[in-house]
Parts: sequence; C-alpha cells; structure tokens
Amino acid sequence: MSKPKITGSVIILANEDDAAHTIRPRLDAAGADTTKVYIVEGVAREGQQVDLFQLDTDVAALRIRAEEIGDVRLIIIDPPSAYLGPKVDAYKESDVRKVLAPLTKLAHDTGALVLLVVHLNKRSDGGAQQRFGGSTAWIAAPRAAFLVAEEESSRRRFMLPVKNNLGNDRLGFEYRVSETLLNYGSGPIKAPFIEWLGTSNRSTTDLLNPPKPKERSALDEAKEFLINQLAEGAKPAAEVQDAAKVAGISAATLNRAKTDLRVKSNKVDSGWNWVLRSIFDE
Repeated sequence: MSKPKITGSVIILANEDDAAHTIRPRLDAAGADTTKVYIVEGVAREGQQVDLFQLDTDVAALRIRAEEIGDVRLIIIDPPSAYLGPKVDAYKESDVRKVLAPLTKLAHDTGALVLLVVHLNKRSDGGAQQRFGGSTAWIAAPRAAFLVAEEESSRRRFMLPVKNNLGNDRLGFEYRVSETLLNYGSGPIKAPFIEWLGTSNRSTTDLLNPPKPKERSALDEAKEFLINQLAEGAKPAAEVQDAAKVAGISAATLNRAKTDLRVKSNKVDSGWNWVLRSIFDE
C-alpha cells in the first residue's frame, strides 16, 4: 500500500495501553513517523499535579494543544469511556451528546478526524448499532462508524461500515494482523501491525450473527440411515426395522423416510425385503 500524500500530526489518548511498551512498538511496526505522534498522559491543572484527562472538562485544553502543534490530522481516543468524569453516564444519551458536542466543534475547527474506539457489549442479538457499548449516542452522533471484528469460523478480520454519512456506506475492508520483532534498549518486543488485504462488501449482520448450521431433523437422520442400510442392495425389512430401533429411530419416522425415498417392498418367501429404487425404476 502506497504511503499517504497528506501527512500530519496525531494526538493519542489511550491510557489503557502503555506508551513505551505497547503504543510505540506498534507505531514503529506500522512505519509511523513518531516525531509526529503526541501521546496525552494527563492534564496539568493549576496548583495540582498532572491529572487524568476528562472529556467533559478538558477539551479546551486539547484544543490549545492541537493549535500549538498546528498540523493535527487525527485525534484518537481509546476508549472514550475511560476519559469520562464522575458526573458523566456513558449509558445516558444526553450526557454522551454533551461530551461529543465540543469534540465535534474541535474536529470542524481544526480539520482533524476524531476517532473514538468504542468497545462492543456482550449482547448476542440485534444489529451492529446495538452491539456498541454504552449509549447509542456513541454511534448516532458521529458521521461515520465502523465495526472491527473477526469472523469466528474463518478467523478472517474485517472493518465494515455501520454507518457512513460522508461516503460509501457499504464499502468495508479486510485485513490481517501480522507481527514483527523490534529491538529496543530494554530488549526485543514483538509488535503487531495491520496488513490491508483489500475492500469487502461483507454485511455486519452476517459477521455478528452468522447463519447457524441447519440442525438435522429426525427425518433427515432416518433417510441417511436407510440409504446406508440399503446401499448394497435389498435387505429384510425386519432387519432394517430392528437396526432402526437400536439407532433410536421411531417406526413412524422410519416409515416416513421410506416413503420419501420411495423404498420398494418386495415379497419374498421369508417375508418382505426393502430395496432402494434406482434411476431405472422411474
């Protein structure tokens, strides 16, 4: 993938990851210009030591820092719920919208993209918008939202649009996570990085709620049983019925399977034989 023609500085708020042992190695593995990356570790309040950045009170300080840097193109907040003050309820829509409003203005005034990394909740139902943790305002207020998830069956990874008011709302991307070993003064660190594999039109619904394998019915099992029993030719009906009973197949289900498969009953001296019809019997 070619390098972007438009470059700028990045501000990162990610207090759940260690800057030296996690964020820096990942930036290096991705080939980032780390001189353009600024990691916010806190806010120096008047008369106090450095305190944790809070979205409900410190966006003005973030704006000042962005203006000082001058060419900020991206502000990452991972996750925003970790930067909410004690008076903000992450599950209350009005609280979240009040927090997001100054961020929206900051993005508009500086031209920077504000990227919020919101975790998924533990729900297993509903659409993609219902799977993001906290208030629905985390998804409703931003202009674009993407779901980043792994397909359980294939282990393939996707970044798919949940909404996009600025561009194509169906175009997503497939990627894989690779690793490289980097050497630092403290020793080697294994760092992951993203390799983009191309675009994707996968549905978020299919990714989050894949169709469940169709459960085989008792009739399907009885049909398979009959086909296996009669695969080598005619067999006494009593023998087949006894084997079906041992296999837990009821007489009624066995007879339905016999009818569906159009199994023939032939009279013999010892009773009846069952035999599968061939294409030549049509």
